[in-house]
Amino acid sequence: MSLKFMSAHHHERIAKAPSYPHLANIALEILAAMPGTIGQVCGPITSGGRGSFAANIAFFTEAIASLETQGVTVFSQMPFEDRMQELKVVDGYNWPVLNEFYGPIFASGLVRRLYFLPGWENSCGSCWEREQADIFGIAVTDLDENFRPLVDA
Repeated sequence: MSLKFMSAHHHERIAKAPSYPHLANIALEILAAMPGTIGQVCGPITSGGRGSFAANIAFFTEAIASLETQGVTVFSQMPFEDRMQELKVVDGYNWPVLNEFYGPIFASGLVRRLYFLPGWENSCGSCWEREQADIFGIAVTDLDENFRPLVDA
């Protein structure tokens, strides 16, 4: 996953990033150093899914590890999550994280496949990610509970 492409300097910069666009720039640096076809996991994080932020993060982490054992090169957004939560300043849905962090990542063309976890349909952010896949021509794979592909879209 992207962790092996991350230096201590990346982690320091993430922890101090003043905005989502700054985080996106760090993510793009990491993505540019990753080989081959890069995938990213999508699904509920802040609401829905497994019922809590912690449970959703654990499920994401498990999915990323499973995909890697299947030979997929995965960009992990997990190292960015704590800082993204700290930067959140809205009471409602956090659209800035989608538009200012994930938007530039998807627009870059560096992520070529999105892997959607079960229950993605109940996540506002995941539905937005699915729309972005259509806009930017990113391949989509739905995963089952064991992180195995269902049907490529």
